[in-house]
Amino acid sequence: MNCTPLFNEANFRALYPAFADVTAFPAIALQANWTMGTVYIKGGCGWSCDQLQVANDLMAAHLTLLSSNIAKGIPNGVITSATEGTVSIGIAPPPTKSAFGYWLSSTPYGAQLRALLLAVAGVGLYVGGSFERASYRKAGGVF
Repeated sequence: MNCTPLFNEANFRALYPAFADVTAFPAIALQANWTMGTVYIKGGCGWSCDQLQVANDLMAAHLTLLSSNIAKGIPNGVITSATEGTVSIGIAPPPTKSAFGYWLSSTPYGAQLRALLLAVAGVGLYVGGSFERASYRKAGGVF
Protein backbone atom coordinates (compact mmCIF):
# COMPACT_ATOMS: atom_id res chain seq x y z
CA MET A 1 0.00 0.00 0.00
CA ASN A 2 1.39 3.36 -0.94
CA CYS A 3 -0.87 6.19 0.18
CA THR A 4 -0.56 9.06 2.60
CA PRO A 5 -3.88 10.31 3.97
CA LEU A 6 -4.12 14.04 4.59
CA PHE A 7 -6.27 16.03 6.99
CA ASN A 8 -9.27 17.58 5.26
CA GLU A 9 -11.02 19.98 7.62
CA ALA A 10 -14.23 20.29 5.59
CA ASN A 11 -14.66 16.50 5.34
CA PHE A 12 -13.80 16.03 9.03
CA ARG A 13 -16.38 18.57 10.18
CA ALA A 14 -18.99 17.07 7.83
CA LEU A 15 -18.35 13.53 9.07
CA TYR A 16 -18.28 14.53 12.74
CA PRO A 17 -20.84 17.32 13.29
CA ALA A 18 -19.98 17.46 17.00
CA PHE A 19 -16.87 19.38 15.93
CA ALA A 20 -18.63 21.76 13.51
CA ASP A 21 -18.24 24.79 15.82
CA VAL A 22 -15.11 26.56 14.55
CA THR A 23 -14.86 28.64 17.74
CA ALA A 24 -14.93 25.69 20.14
CA PHE A 25 -12.84 23.50 17.80
CA PRO A 26 -10.43 25.67 15.78
CA ALA A 27 -8.84 24.19 12.68
CA ILE A 28 -5.37 24.29 14.22
CA ALA A 29 -6.52 22.13 17.16
CA LEU A 30 -8.19 19.60 14.86
CA GLN A 31 -5.08 19.49 12.66
CA ALA A 32 -2.87 18.98 15.73
CA ASN A 33 -5.03 16.11 17.00
CA TRP A 34 -5.12 14.55 13.53
CA THR A 35 -1.32 14.74 13.29
CA MET A 36 -0.96 13.30 16.79
CA GLY A 37 -3.36 10.51 15.84
CA THR A 38 -1.15 9.43 12.94
CA VAL A 39 1.42 8.37 15.53
CA TYR A 40 -1.06 5.79 16.85
CA ILE A 41 -2.35 4.63 13.47
CA LYS A 42 0.05 3.08 10.99
CA GLY A 43 -1.22 1.50 7.82
CA GLY A 44 0.22 -1.72 6.62
CA CYS A 45 -0.57 -4.96 4.93
CA GLY A 46 -4.32 -5.29 4.44
CA TRP A 47 -5.15 -1.57 4.77
CA SER A 48 -6.79 0.34 1.94
CA CYS A 49 -6.25 4.10 1.60
CA ASP A 50 -9.89 4.72 2.53
CA GLN A 51 -9.60 2.60 5.69
CA LEU A 52 -6.46 4.43 6.74
CA GLN A 53 -8.15 7.80 6.19
CA VAL A 54 -11.17 6.74 8.26
CA ALA A 55 -8.89 5.39 11.02
CA ASN A 56 -6.93 8.65 11.18
CA ASP A 57 -10.14 10.71 11.21
CA LEU A 58 -11.63 8.56 13.99
CA MET A 59 -8.44 8.85 16.06
CA ALA A 60 -8.49 12.64 15.64
CA ALA A 61 -12.15 12.75 16.71
CA HIS A 62 -11.34 10.53 19.69
CA LEU A 63 -8.42 12.73 20.79
CA THR A 64 -10.42 15.92 20.26
CA LEU A 65 -13.36 14.67 22.33
CA LEU A 66 -11.04 13.47 25.11
CA SER A 67 -9.33 16.87 25.20
CA SER A 68 -12.66 18.67 25.23
CA ASN A 69 -14.03 16.49 28.03
CA ILE A 70 -10.90 16.96 30.13
CA ALA A 71 -11.08 20.74 29.65
CA LYS A 72 -14.74 20.72 30.77
CA GLY A 73 -14.03 18.44 33.75
CA ILE A 74 -16.14 15.61 32.37
CA PRO A 75 -14.86 12.16 33.39
CA ASN A 76 -14.25 9.72 30.55
CA GLY A 77 -16.10 6.48 31.17
CA VAL A 78 -19.47 5.07 32.20
CA ILE A 79 -20.49 6.64 35.50
CA THR A 80 -21.98 4.01 37.81
CA SER A 81 -22.39 6.13 40.94
CA ALA A 82 -22.01 9.73 42.03
CA THR A 83 -22.00 11.50 45.39
CA GLU A 84 -22.20 15.22 45.91
CA GLY A 85 -20.96 15.67 49.48
CA THR A 86 -17.15 15.25 49.47
CA VAL A 87 -17.41 14.43 45.71
CA SER A 88 -17.25 10.76 44.80
CA ILE A 89 -17.66 9.30 41.31
CA GLY A 90 -17.68 5.62 40.35
CA ILE A 91 -16.69 4.72 36.80
CA ALA A 92 -17.15 1.24 35.34
CA PRO A 93 -14.32 0.03 33.15
CA PRO A 94 -15.39 -1.32 29.77
CA PRO A 95 -14.81 -5.03 29.21
CA THR A 96 -11.48 -4.86 27.39
CA LYS A 97 -8.30 -6.88 27.69
CA SER A 98 -5.81 -4.05 27.25
CA ALA A 99 -5.19 -0.50 28.41
CA PHE A 100 -5.29 0.65 24.77
CA GLY A 101 -8.71 -0.95 24.32
CA TYR A 102 -9.94 0.72 27.53
CA TRP A 103 -8.64 4.08 26.34
CA LEU A 104 -10.32 3.69 22.95
CA SER A 105 -13.58 2.64 24.61
CA SER A 106 -13.77 5.95 26.47
CA THR A 107 -15.39 7.74 23.50
CA PRO A 108 -17.81 6.63 20.77
CA TYR A 109 -15.21 7.52 18.12
CA GLY A 110 -12.61 5.38 19.85
CA ALA A 111 -15.07 2.48 20.00
CA GLN A 112 -15.63 2.80 16.24
CA LEU A 113 -11.89 2.94 15.69
CA ARG A 114 -11.38 -0.13 17.86
CA ALA A 115 -13.89 -2.04 15.75
CA LEU A 116 -12.10 -0.95 12.57
CA LEU A 117 -8.71 -1.92 13.98
CA LEU A 118 -10.00 -5.34 14.98
CA ALA A 119 -11.54 -5.87 11.55
CA VAL A 120 -8.57 -4.70 9.49
CA ALA A 121 -5.45 -4.91 11.61
CA GLY A 122 -6.36 -7.44 14.28
CA VAL A 123 -6.08 -10.57 12.20
CA GLY A 124 -2.32 -11.04 12.49
CA LEU A 125 -0.31 -13.75 10.80
CA TYR A 126 -0.90 -17.47 11.03
CA VAL A 127 1.69 -20.10 10.26
CA GLY A 128 0.89 -23.70 10.90
CA GLY A 129 -0.39 -26.95 9.56
CA SER A 130 1.62 -29.77 8.09
CA PHE A 131 1.94 -28.60 4.47
CA GLU A 132 4.09 -25.60 5.40
CA ARG A 133 6.60 -27.94 7.02
CA ALA A 134 6.70 -30.44 4.18
CA SER A 135 10.13 -29.29 2.94
CA TYR A 136 11.81 -29.17 6.36
CA ARG A 137 13.01 -32.12 8.33
CA LYS A 138 11.47 -32.65 11.73
CA ALA A 139 13.34 -33.89 14.75
CA GLY A 140 14.64 -37.36 14.01
CA GLY A 141 15.27 -36.60 10.31
CA VAL A 142 11.78 -37.39 8.96
CA PHE A 143 9.73 -35.11 6.75
